[in-house]
Amino acid sequence: MSNSKRILFISEFAGFIGGTEKYIFSVAELLKANGFACDMIYKTKTNAFEKFQSVFENCVDVKKSDKLTSLHYQIKTMHRTEDFTFLKFALENFSPTLFVHDHTYVCPKGYKYFPYKRKNCSLKYDKVRCGLCSIAVPPRHFVNGFVNALKRNFSTMPKLFDVMTKFSSYVVLSDFMRGELVKNGIDKNKISLISPFVDVQETQNQVLSGKLKILFAGQHVASKGLHLLFESLSKMKEDFVLDVLGEGARTPFYKDLTIQMNLENKIKFHGFVDAPQTFYKNADVVAFPSMWQEPFGLVGIEAMANSKPVVAFNVGGVRQWLENDKNGILVPERDTKAFAKALDTLATDVQKRNQLGNYAKEFVEKHFTKEKFLESFLKIK
Repeated sequence: MSNSKRILFISEFAGFIGGTEKYIFSVAELLKANGFACDMIYKTKTNAFEKFQSVFENCVDVKKSDKLTSLHYQIKTMHRTEDFTFLKFALENFSPTLFVHDHTYVCPKGYKYFPYKRKNCSLKYDKVRCGLCSIAVPPRHFVNGFVNALKRNFSTMPKLFDVMTKFSSYVVLSDFMRGELVKNGIDKNKISLISPFVDVQETQNQVLSGKLKILFAGQHVASKGLHLLFESLSKMKEDFVLDVLGEGARTPFYKDLTIQMNLENKIKFHGFVDAPQTFYKNADVVAFPSMWQEPFGLVGIEAMANSKPVVAFNVGGVRQWLENDKNGILVPERDTKAFAKALDTLATDVQKRNQLGNYAKEFVEKHFTKEKFLESFLKIK
């Protein structure tokens, strides 16, 4: 394989644990299909590792990565890690482009919202302020002890931020994330926006079936807002069923919550689903209730590729792909009453639902194609 056709990925996790890992896999799969050899350096194995590594010629633990340092790559990319030593290793040994997928490098908690009320934060990173903010949380959050939390917030996190600022080039998925980097001192000329891609699916318009079929897909963490979706559902006037994909530390809590809210007969948990295509096909609408400032929100364009409208809170990079009343309904941040009203509208107005879904598919076909992605990606220096 020619060196001009070899691409390197570096990221903490190898497997399917979140959006970043799914993104890495899909990009490597696309590159492989277009004649490129892809290698991967990781720190930790996670879900479905065997499938994940199948798209890479070499998928190696960082402790065994010596053999890759002698190879020459057309493009080298660093993705997500909370370990500043791993980030420094990547920078010093490969000088890759840093893909900034989320707020890991500018917020000790990673979510960029204030504790307790969880109001979203718009401030730039500051060692003292952000360190104090991140320890002003209930004691249950100190899973590794209070002393380790202090060390992470006031020693490890500043080092992670410092290494992050030393890269020569960056890639983001939304204008919102570009603004976040600029706010934190990164030269805007070093930042490229490369929109992700998605496969457009053949679908048919839905007919009114009595119950609105809603789909949620995402990690079961507080920031993804599943509890806000339940609250919205409790305020709906129309009948519905909800399929919940994904899993996480809060899954038992969410299952208990459905019982407390008398929703258990309307909501079904399916856990981690390797191939969610059937769920997208059978849904009427996809709910995207994230409460944090989403860097992008890949689930949104996956839904639209299946001609499904999306109802989402207006946070972070969601506006990059959701045009209100064109391909979905954009709801004020954490307004569960408005979220319920949007779902009710789509439950009763099948014509509007189909119009939004049809435009959603057209929107994806125009802006999030494999061809557009490859053209942009292969320009990385």
